[in-house]
Amino acid sequence: MLLYRILFCLVASVFLILAIIMRKMSLAELKQRLCYDIAPPRKRPSAPNMPTRLWIHGASNGEILGAKALILDILNRSENLEIILTANTKTAIEMIKAWENDRIIARLASLDYHSAVSRFYHAYTPKAVLFIENEVWPVRFHFLRKRQCPIFMISARISEKSAQRWLGLPRFLSAPFRQSIAAVTYLASQDIASEERYCLLGLDPQKTLARINLKSSVKLQKADALELERLQTFFKEDTTFLAVSTHAQEEKIILDAFSKVTQEFPDCKLILAPRHPKRRLEIANILEKETFRFAFRTQQNLTQETNVYIADTLGETQLWYALSRICFVGGSLSQNGGHTPFEPAQFKCAILHGPHISNHEEAYSLLQKNAASVTVLGSDHLAQVVLKKLRSPDMTKQKGENAFATLETLKTTNATHHDLIAKLSKSLDLGDLSA
Repeated sequence: MLLYRILFCLVASVFLILAIIMRKMSLAELKQRLCYDIAPPRKRPSAPNMPTRLWIHGASNGEILGAKALILDILNRSENLEIILTANTKTAIEMIKAWENDRIIARLASLDYHSAVSRFYHAYTPKAVLFIENEVWPVRFHFLRKRQCPIFMISARISEKSAQRWLGLPRFLSAPFRQSIAAVTYLASQDIASEERYCLLGLDPQKTLARINLKSSVKLQKADALELERLQTFFKEDTTFLAVSTHAQEEKIILDAFSKVTQEFPDCKLILAPRHPKRRLEIANILEKETFRFAFRTQQNLTQETNVYIADTLGETQLWYALSRICFVGGSLSQNGGHTPFEPAQFKCAILHGPHISNHEEAYSLLQKNAASVTVLGSDHLAQVVLKKLRSPDMTKQKGENAFATLETLKTTNATHHDLIAKLSKSLDLGDLSA
């Protein structure tokens, strides 16, 4: 643990300095990540009406949004419960604050420095902590274990590649991660493969709960009817191709493929929704080198001549899914593990993806088994698959129906949460919240 703390301090310090210099982080945000914005802890009175606090942490928007239904469900089960909800990104915090729930305290998570974690813990004194997906931070876990604060991991996942990397390291290097996993009080994995990998890395099999895939339960609201109707005058469902949650290494591949597609289908249009909208200028630089007629959602400059539409906003993906019948899911041609297939399946899109799908291994495996998605390997292959879909609209529609039906079998429901909430109730001393 000492070696990890030294290395983390050195590496994190360099990144923080660069983030400040490059203006990717403000001094106020740094102060919050170091927990210097928190007033010195006061001794909390033991009055019976003091709220019990649960700390929930997720990396960013996707994790927090996936857990929203569960978070609100837990909160509504007891009037004496307060949740400290942390994330690593400012956009996630802004999203949480937009919920306007006065029993949720939203803030940036502390960095994995002992002093920062200590300031955070003593200011809020949570009775239990719930980490979403693969957020394993050794100093936090070690600190919480020493204080006998129950640690829950939900929708936990770890890829085969990551597990083998940890298993292959010398014990003194893998010790911080292994000790963190051993410190977990209860773990509800995303899939059985992840559960088995965590057990190999030190989790007591007796600490496993019923599996939970939070992103499977996310149900996007219907697109705004008036705006959808307006956009449908520009985009025809049968000739619109959507690429969603794309990363830097993927846009060039997608645009090259789209260029080939338009040779046969000149009326085809591409909606490109990058994972990080702030990359709009980077994408514009790629487009300007080609002959595409492009427009940006934020600039409201869409015309009938536009053939590439950059969806550079957050919170509008339901519009893009509703306008398209074919959807490429990003993060899968780059080595980011692939983003959720549950959202496009909800809108019955025919799903395309690259080979890197470890983030949703079970879902993509089932889609492939049921011939409800297609793996593409590059620009030429992507163009071939999109052309095939455009030539056969009835078949494409059926593939979307298959994707929807396939992933419905993996949906997490409130009944699945019963095991977790029962254990959480005991840790929080709030009676049986699962009733």
